[in-house]
Amino acid sequence: MAVVSDDIVFHNLTAPERVEGATAFRAHVAVIQERWPDLAFEEHALYVADEAGVAEWTARGTAPDGRVVEWDGIDVINCRNGLIVRNAVYSSGHAPRIVTAEVPPTSRP
Repeated sequence: MAVVSDDIVFHNLTAPERVEGATAFRAHVAVIQERWPDLAFEEHALYVADEAGVAEWTARGTAPDGRVVEWDGIDVINCRNGLIVRNAVYSSGHAPRIVTAEVPPTSRP
């Protein structure tokens, strides 16, 4: 949260999700972390010029049904005075790859 502006706009065009302002962004991130507690991002490339950047990444996490899934995406990031003012997300999150299928419950004797 230290790198976002008070007037940040976070727009996930895949979901679609759009939140405006640091308070709404913080709440949005908290919901994502609650649903995907083990969500991790592997960054493949970062391109930066002036006050803009593009990050290519793969996300991986355990879905609520127990499957481990992953998807690819890019973030287009705009900054002002060193703070993020807009983050637009484009990803394949609507059709993630299944890494591991749901594990059946353990049988007990």
